[in-house]
Amino acid sequence: MRILEFVISLEKGGRTKRIVQLCRYLGEHGHRVSVVVLHNPPDWVVQSSLHDFDWHSMVYRGGIDIGLFYRLFSYVRGEKFSLIHAHCETSMLYAGLIGRALGIPVVGTYHRSILAAYEPRWQLRFIARLLNAIVAVSSHRAELLKNNLKVSDDKLQIIHGGSDLTEFAAVSTMDKQAARKLLQLADDEIIWFSAGHLGVIKGHDDSLQAMALIHKELNVRLFIAGDGESEDHQHLTEMARQLGIAEKVILLGQVNNIPEWLVACDIFLQPSLEEAFGLVFVEAGAARRPVVATNVGGIPDIVVHEKTGLLVAPHAPVELAAALLLLSKNHELAEVMGNAAHQRVLENFTVDHMLQRYEALLTKITSN
Repeated sequence: MRILEFVISLEKGGRTKRIVQLCRYLGEHGHRVSVVVLHNPPDWVVQSSLHDFDWHSMVYRGGIDIGLFYRLFSYVRGEKFSLIHAHCETSMLYAGLIGRALGIPVVGTYHRSILAAYEPRWQLRFIARLLNAIVAVSSHRAELLKNNLKVSDDKLQIIHGGSDLTEFAAVSTMDKQAARKLLQLADDEIIWFSAGHLGVIKGHDDSLQAMALIHKELNVRLFIAGDGESEDHQHLTEMARQLGIAEKVILLGQVNNIPEWLVACDIFLQPSLEEAFGLVFVEAGAARRPVVATNVGGIPDIVVHEKTGLLVAPHAPVELAAALLLLSKNHELAEVMGNAAHQRVLENFTVDHMLQRYEALLTKITSN
């Protein structure tokens, strides 16, 4: 197959990871893949992920960009693609129109965490109708697509994200003590770890409020990996100071050694206000760590309440504090849940499982 992967942007996060993994897998399995991105990717993405791909940046100026449409139309027609795989609604609109004009099937994957992308508006329903097949990244997003955008069951498939277990190979034999030594962490502390950008949607405010409620009962520190706007960083820093937990909350910034942090921590904590899927919850399971998170979006597809972790309502710091206190004081329960999480990842959320399902879907669509 000659495949175009078409996306509006490539930034930090699970969507970029999924797209890069898929491009590499399809290329290794005999397919010719090109990538078009509508915003210039940052240098780190180019250097780490795109340097060996056939990729192109076509700048999107917002709104209905007629110039972009014609540039894309000419490119797609000239390259003779057999299929377009578009990610998120803006890319799907242009891909869908071009696909209809040229008789090329289009598959769309819905990644967006913000619920506005699934509202029952005619514009979003129109985009969905342009697509030959639709991928939802979780069962919750599949229900939104069916109920709000009127996507039929025969057009819709759920393909969860998957963890690349080879990323954990270097730390798979490392115990918690060794990982903490590597990261220069104390052996006698309880470590909560979170990984996600510093924006409001990841629920870090609730994490800090929950810690403030129980920190005097525990020798605990919370490490948050991820970047964000300077305002986000300042907000969390000031909030921690006002709650009297400044010395217990460490903002790590962007890190490139998530597996080591997951092995070193006791609990992975992320009370997101919304998640389309949440690959980091899979990665926590791959590292045998229990999760404390919220019962929203795609998280319940990954985290089984009271089996692989504990799920609470969003914006519920008291409930969140109770869950954290329970697992922080009951090490045996935390270990049992971490082992169950690892087994669940092996059975349901490996990257090979995700990639094989994508290849099967794309092959089926092109053969129809």
